[in-house]
Amino acid sequence: MLEQFYNFPTWLSGLAVVLLCVLFAVVGIEVVSRLDELPVRRAHNDIVGFISAIIGVIYAVLLASVAIMAWENYDKAKMVVAREASMLGDIQRMAYGLPTEVGGNIRHAARTYGETVVREEWPAMRQGRVPTQAWPAIARLQEMVVHYEPATMGQQNIHAQMLTLMSGLLDVRRERIFYTEDSIEQAVWWVVILGTVGTVGFTFFFGLEKRRHQLMSGLTAALAGLVIVLIAALDHPYLGEVSISPLALQQSIDRMER
Repeated sequence: MLEQFYNFPTWLSGLAVVLLCVLFAVVGIEVVSRLDELPVRRAHNDIVGFISAIIGVIYAVLLASVAIMAWENYDKAKMVVAREASMLGDIQRMAYGLPTEVGGNIRHAARTYGETVVREEWPAMRQGRVPTQAWPAIARLQEMVVHYEPATMGQQNIHAQMLTLMSGLLDVRRERIFYTEDSIEQAVWWVVILGTVGTVGFTFFFGLEKRRHQLMSGLTAALAGLVIVLIAALDHPYLGEVSISPLALQQSIDRMER
């Protein structure tokens, strides 16, 4: 659901969603005003207002919960990138404690992995594709670390820490790929959309002068639409314009080069 949202610039997709919500409010009031006379609707304003308040509270709690869930997932996905960059940098720095040839090869493999992630995997992730380009690079790095045989006690300590970091690097890479595929369930999206239709639609039954009525309902619909746009933008942390950047990894690579 909402896959087409990411095929256009975020501002354009967001504007389309908000305008669609406002259009629903304006047209809905126009239809209701022709089917039900204003004096009849005005006579029931108290009842409509009471029920509308209950529906609004339920919908607000639902929408806030989904928005918080999307925001938390976005933050977790961002932390995964930071951890991946940190572990990759730690492996590269520890390689200086190994013999020159082995350490140089490990540092080169670590830099190659980071560059492949930034240059090849990130564009694929922003298009919604599962990243696979860096698997050979991390496999080579893992092979170098695992197969190295330390000769001194100091090298054994460094090697043990590098093995731990290598295992952690593989774990955070899998987490990043998981967040590339993870998203809010379609059932939740259906509840959000139908809840928006129901909440905005219930405002049609207030007995108000039509232009003022359309303005008030339109603003309510626009606010709901903005929250939906926010949820959609955060739903896929690495997809689209409002996505996590590879800045942490790029900074780690820059430090390696220096």
